[in-house]
Amino acid sequence: MTRMHFLRRVAIVTVTLGVVAAGLVEVADPVTAGAATNGSWSVTSTPADVRAVHVTLLRTGKVLLVAGSGNNQGNFDAGSFETSIWDPATGNLKAVATPWDAFCSGHVMLPDGRILIAGGTSAYQSPATNNNHAGSKKSYIFDPATEQYQAVSNMHLARWYPTLTELGDGRVLALGGLDEHGDYTSQFETFKGTRWSTPAPGPSNYVWQPMYPALHQMRDGRLFYSGVNTFGGNAAEVPPGMWDVNTGAYTNVPGLTNDTLRDQGASVMLPPAQSQRVMVMGGGDHSHDVGAVASTAIADLKAPSPAFVPGPSMDAAKMYVSAVVLPDSTVLQTGGGAKSVVFSGAPVLSTQIYNP
Repeated sequence: MTRMHFLRRVAIVTVTLGVVAAGLVEVADPVTAGAATNGSWSVTSTPADVRAVHVTLLRTGKVLLVAGSGNNQGNFDAGSFETSIWDPATGNLKAVATPWDAFCSGHVMLPDGRILIAGGTSAYQSPATNNNHAGSKKSYIFDPATEQYQAVSNMHLARWYPTLTELGDGRVLALGGLDEHGDYTSQFETFKGTRWSTPAPGPSNYVWQPMYPALHQMRDGRLFYSGVNTFGGNAAEVPPGMWDVNTGAYTNVPGLTNDTLRDQGASVMLPPAQSQRVMVMGGGDHSHDVGAVASTAIADLKAPSPAFVPGPSMDAAKMYVSAVVLPDSTVLQTGGGAKSVVFSGAPVLSTQIYNP
């Protein structure tokens, strides 16, 4: 179960968007860049100074770029861990002292705008870790005001590829990831203030806990797992569904199309959040030589018996796709690959905007 990462140092790229009409519209043509009329890409004059694995827009308008060891064992062995802050207004990059390997941690914005980052890498692949990366228990808060990390209590369980999700009551939940032995974790824990709670069992409907599970908070406080995760897990093993963290109850949500090919896909809660609709986009299979999918699916979580229905297809099949809700209540999907990079999957150079 070897985990592979393919990162490279790149320039920072920004996109300028135009007016959006209803439906899926093309922003950047996959063959002729700049041919689209709904936006344009530009490359900054200064290349990124880190291999950013985690990127967060801060309340200050600056962008936090967290790399840790950057998938470089030499950096890990040397204790050389990196974070940078990019200021889009000036183009300046500022290095931040990074006290642990935050590579493949989880992160979430706290209600006051600080960033909680937990987990990461405690060892690179070796027989002692089942030939996987090993997780870390470390937790830190990044303060945009001081632009420094502050240590908080460690998690009880080490985690590599965990998901951190705000619960709405001041707590943050950590689920998934590999432990310090390179094994799957099976319990969740919550953070509030400066400390983590005692671990408790995760959803019993799962055969195993997925890595980087895509979780969305529902209006009633439950969490919805969309079926998107990293490094595998289909609906038969890890069914999409609604999870009550307090009682443990889990209700499956059926109907996800291409449910064996949502590895490295994306999912977002469509605006407005009050509509309680979640959209899944793209995906593939990191471990097998199969093509990615262009399909999307939407679940209406307000329905008496929620189920996925097919949504509009993207312009191209892609996994490793990114999606983000924009300030005008549309959704940008961008980038990706035609199939797993393990099997030489080619990049997909396309971007679209979806108008809910």
